[in-house]
This record gives sequence, structure tokens and C-alpha cells, in this order.
Amino acid sequence: MSIKRTEVGVRDQLINELKELLGIKYYIAEECSIKHREHFIKWKGRNQPDILVFNKEFIKMNEENIEYDDQRAIVSVIDTKSFNEDITKDKYLGQLYRYMADLNVNHGFITNLKDVASHHLTLKRLRKKSSCSDAKEVAKWIVDCITDYYGHLPIPLSITQIIESLNTSMMQLMNYAKLVSIETWDDILKISNLEDEALYKNEDEKINARYRGAAFVILSQLLFYIILRTSRINLNQNMNPTLRPLMTTNGIPDQIQELLNDIKNEINYKAIYKFEVFPKLPDSASEIIKGIIETFEGLSNELVIQHDLIGLLFQRLIPFDLRKKLAAYYTKPLAAELLTRLTFETGDETVIDPACGSGTLLVHSYLQKRRILGINSKHKKLLSEIIGSDISVFATILASVNLAIQNPGKWTNKVNIFNENAFNLPKAQIERFIEDTLFIKKLTKQTSNGTEVIERPGITADVVIMNPPFTRGSRLTNDERKILLKVSEIYGLKHGWRDWNLYSSFILLAPSFLKVGKKGIISLVLPHATISTRYMEKVWQKFFTQTNLGMKYIINASLTEISFSDSSEQELLLVLQKGYKKPCKMIQLTKELKEYDIEELAEEIKKIEKEGKFPSDSNYFEGHQIDQKDFQVMKSREWSFSP
Repeated sequence: MSIKRTEVGVRDQLINELKELLGIKYYIAEECSIKHREHFIKWKGRNQPDILVFNKEFIKMNEENIEYDDQRAIVSVIDTKSFNEDITKDKYLGQLYRYMADLNVNHGFITNLKDVASHHLTLKRLRKKSSCSDAKEVAKWIVDCITDYYGHLPIPLSITQIIESLNTSMMQLMNYAKLVSIETWDDILKISNLEDEALYKNEDEKINARYRGAAFVILSQLLFYIILRTSRINLNQNMNPTLRPLMTTNGIPDQIQELLNDIKNEINYKAIYKFEVFPKLPDSASEIIKGIIETFEGLSNELVIQHDLIGLLFQRLIPFDLRKKLAAYYTKPLAAELLTRLTFETGDETVIDPACGSGTLLVHSYLQKRRILGINSKHKKLLSEIIGSDISVFATILASVNLAIQNPGKWTNKVNIFNENAFNLPKAQIERFIEDTLFIKKLTKQTSNGTEVIERPGITADVVIMNPPFTRGSRLTNDERKILLKVSEIYGLKHGWRDWNLYSSFILLAPSFLKVGKKGIISLVLPHATISTRYMEKVWQKFFTQTNLGMKYIINASLTEISFSDSSEQELLLVLQKGYKKPCKMIQLTKELKEYDIEELAEEIKKIEKEGKFPSDSNYFEGHQIDQKDFQVMKSREWSFSP
């Protein structure tokens, strides 16, 4: 058989051979229009994939489109090149990866009918066959690969299966970490005494935190490397340095560290790669590490963002029983989206979360700012306007990764996430995660004539957003109580520790992060107890007396959902605004968040603001308004969601 030298000729011959070998179970399509559920897949000016292999069981065809709902519909993407083209070039690999990402397909091929390469993100990464004699041999090799791979993995892993797989791997990594002395992990991880005292209440918890921390550093560093490398390839920018495939190391820890050093030494991201954990692990850990790499290589950047994989990993950072005791909970993505849609107005606002955890609220702040600004949004500028801190050094690593991956096409070395106790921020000289030292501003005590009454810290923003920990005051150390008492004393509050809760101090601290003279907003995820307990009445009364903030919205979770995080407590979303004089909207959701279109829900809530009244009949919520002056002098236990 003579070989046509053009790309079109290569494609035509290959399609004919594939049809003969694959039989009636599969459909071979050439540069077709595709509709996934209700959305057409478009390539926005880029060339379409040359050949797509579909499983007929999962597709519907008409004269114009191929439609499918099930992700198993597309078996593989095949990109063809002219006979003399080098199929190993990064630009061709990047093009194939873009097609695979657009279609959420793990399996792809590149061929020129002489050479053929198979790329499978979840399994074998890369296989290649050279010097094929004709199209029939290329087609047979492709069909053998498809049969082999899909015989072992007929259905892609769900996000739940991925998390469970990584959770198992983490437990196994912790066992290897236990082979290393605690002193070594202390030297590498540098967990502060403050973090130890705040989070871990006995020696066993402190020791396990080192082992778990080492495991999470490994997960975070591997995930970020793979996403960064894939993005650089997609942009034809994987050079100076060239990030090599992690599987070339065969999972050997020392060799992996060499590859990670390419990022740390030549690209930066030192906030993520400053901890050199891999060299301390034995080579016997290589099989576990290989399994983690294979799992991560099967993930697209879009999947990580869509399912908030970083946030789900954070849930494993502190086991639930410990998080429950500490009352440190993970905000649900839909709740974070609703809160940020109600918070940001112009897109130019700066924002800080002083208890950011894995960064879920900051990520949704980023996304909402980007939605508002549209094409005018710049990734680096957006990140420069977002600040977060957390007392857990491991949480700050995850938060840094979470923000950095939001726009894989526009990388930046600087993410303003740092490891610090929020109550130390007013006096902290922080250099760990940002380049410029944050100098302390002069502390002043102000009156309630339109400004704040709290000491002015070195970091300020237009928006403060947070889901603070719910830890009871009785569980705090004496040193922690001394810090919190300073905040309470500014408001003239005196209290015992039996009823006091850490979120009370975070509420009182929040105004200190707002810029003076600006139209600031504070948005909070809080337990219902913040408005239903006797001791909180005094907190709110002092708060409204000594600040210029008004309550804009209080949103109660539905009776079936109860919470906006993975807490079992009933929870609220609160939005406060400087100088706000309009009535407070008391909103009771009637459905679980997953049953709403969050954008529509947010718009319906904003409509109350515009029209000055609740709708007479709403499918979204129930509630009423309370005059702002009346609201601020009422006891918080009287803030009812029923008229």
C-alpha cells in the first residue's frame, strides 16, 4: 500500500483501517461537531481533533452533531501529522493534551503513519512504536492499546474514588514517615509552638501531625508539579527548565526531589517547595508514590477546580474527630460561591481571609472577581488582591496551590498566603510567604463616627471573608486567652471562658482588617449559636455600638441541609457592610444548595435590595426585613427568620 504524504492522506487511510479493526461497537468520527449534555464543545479557533473514537453505546447521532451524556462515550483522541513530521515535539504533545482536556478524555494518540505514540494520563503515561510499515500496522497497534487499557479501566475514577485512593495512599505514606525521627520532621516542617498549642492537645496528636504533614506535603507538591507541567506543555512553554514526567523517576524519592528542584530553583513557588520531604523517605515507598502520580496524572486542571479537590484533601489534613473537637470545618463550595456572589460588587476589591484553611473562600473570591471583570481580569493582579493566612502551615501550602491553579495559562510566582495566627497579624513582621515585610501601622483608638474602634493592623483589605473556627474558650491555652482578651478589652467586653467561643473573637477582630475610609464588607460563615445564645447578645451590641457596620444579610441554611460546611451544627451566612443603613434581610433557604442555580439564587437575594421588599411568592426562600436601627438595638436572640 502506498502512503499518501499529506496529513489528510494519513488521516483517511488510518480511519479506514480503524473502522475495519474496531468493528460495529465503535464509531470513528473526523473533525465533527460534538454536544455534551446541553453544551456544544468548541475549540475557539484551534484546529479540531482529527479523529475521535466513540463507543456507540453512549452516543446519539443526527445530521449535524454527535451528542452524549456519559463520559465513557469518547474512547480516544487521535491526532495525525504529515509523514515526515516529528511526533515527539512538545507543541504536538501540547495540542493533543488540549484536545484531551477539552473533552475530559484520558487516552490519546499521535501518528504520522510511520511512528505512533500513545498517551494515557491515568495509566502508562507514554508508549511509542516506531518504523511502522503501513497504516494497517499503526491502526492495529492503536486498537491493541485501546483494548488493553480499557480492559483494565472501563470507567474513569470518580472524584470520590480519587479521594479514597489518595486517602489510602496518605495512610501508607504516614507509615513510611514514621521510619523517620520526629526531630527530623520538626527540622523540615517547622511546625510552630503556637500551632502545636492551638491545634494539638496532647503529645500523640503532635507526633501524628508531623507524619500527616509529611504525607500532605508529598501530595501537594506532586499535584502542583503535574498541573504546572501539563499547563506549560499546553502553552508550548515547557522549557528553561523543561519539567520532566514524574514517572521517569519510577517513584524513587531522591529522583523525584531532583525534578521538584527544577521548579524551586529555576521557576520559584518556594512557598510550596520549601519543604524537602522526599529525600527522607526510603526507596521502598516508591510503589506508593507511583500510585499517587498515576492518580494525579489522570486528573485535569478543570476537574481539580470543579470538584475543589484541594479542599477535599484539606478535610484529611486534620482527621474529622480532631477537627470536630477543634471545630475547624471545611466550607462547602456552593456556600462559598453564594457568599462571594453577595459580597463582591466591582471586582476590584482586595480581600483577606485570616483563617483561610485550604483557601475555598479565597478561591471563590477569585472566581467572582474574575466573573465580574470578565476579559479585563488578569490572573497576577487578581492574586495580588487576595490575602490569606492560617495557623496551620500545611493548610497554607494547600491554599497556595489552590489559588495558583485557578488559571493554568497565567502562572505567577507570588501567592499571598502565609502561616500566622490571625490574632498576631497586627504585630507580625511576615516574610514567609510574601516578598515585602508588612510594617506595623500606628495604632489608634477611634470613635464610632464612621470609622472603626479597633487597633489598625499592618494588613488591610476592602473585604474580610472567613469561616472562623468554633473552638470553645474553655479549650484554649492561657497564652491564647491573653491574646483574645486584648481584642475583647478594646470593645470593653469582660467575660469568662466557659461560654466564650473563638468565633466571637474573630467577629470582633474582623473590622480591624478593613481599610479606613473605604466601603468595606465583612462576610462570614458562622454557627447559628452566634445569634441564639445569651453571651453573644453582648458581643453584637458592643460590635454595632463601636463600629460603623450594618447587617445586610443573614441567611439560614435549609432545615434539610442545616450547615454550609462539613459541620453538623446549624449554620448561617452573614454579610455586613460599612455605613449600611438599609433594613437587614433575614433569609430562610427552603432547599438544599445543590437544588439551586447559585447564580439565580444570588440574583433573587439582591433583588430584595433593589426592590426594597421580599417577593410575595418565592421558590427560593422565605423571610422578611428588619429596620437597621431596630435590628442593632434588638437582642440577637430576637433576630427571627419569621415575620
